[in-house]
Amino acid sequence: LGYRYFDYRMKPAMLDRFLPQVLGLAESTAFPALVALAVATYLFVRALDSGSIGAAAGAGLALSVAGAISIPALLFLPGALVAFALRHQSRPLGAFATAALPGLATAVLWHAHAPHADAPLLHWNWSQFHANLMGFREYFWSLRIVEWLAVAGTIALLRRAFSVAVAVGAWFWTTVLLRGAAPDTFFTADSLHPSTAFLSLLLTALPAFALMAALLPLLVPRLPSRLAPCSPVSDSNGGRL
Repeated sequence: LGYRYFDYRMKPAMLDRFLPQVLGLAESTAFPALVALAVATYLFVRALDSGSIGAAAGAGLALSVAGAISIPALLFLPGALVAFALRHQSRPLGAFATAALPGLATAVLWHAHAPHADAPLLHWNWSQFHANLMGFREYFWSLRIVEWLAVAGTIALLRRAFSVAVAVGAWFWTTVLLRGAAPDTFFTADSLHPSTAFLSLLLTALPAFALMAALLPLLVPRLPSRLAPCSPVSDSNGGRL
């Protein structure tokens, strides 16, 4: 859907490079990593709701697979651990962390032996980040709409389930801030053929963005309370996702 709102200069690159990655039609690790992250997110929310050690271990294992495929997927890990701690679920937390260890170890070993194979996770440069956002604004219909979707979606999730919002929000915003500051993401020598590298770097945050965008209706006054009886996942304060 967003493809329709990109500038004509960006559309060939979207069709030839970015969309095939997302849809699993290209030789890329993006699609399997996204699938593993989606599974990890689902099992993580189920584990928070039920306190199930099995669901927590499954979430950690799925995250481990995603991290072994794509190192930035592990940015989901810190927020998830904090969410389990906020719910005082020590056993699910331990199961989740233990199951995620193989992926974390794989990422550490890979990064140690090939430090330049991927954009650095701890890279941060405000000037570069701002330049990347300006590049996105040049080639997309409205940067403000995308920013609003992310901020409003985070608020909607906070209203519904605080602990889930901590995990998903930390995952999304950490990915955007750290990965979004990588250099050489939009502009090429030919201004008529821009790069899609900026969007590709943020792919591991796509499941989080999709979840937050889907929850925007929860910002409607009194709607969350009306929907509560139909939702299976609850937060510790009674809010249900």
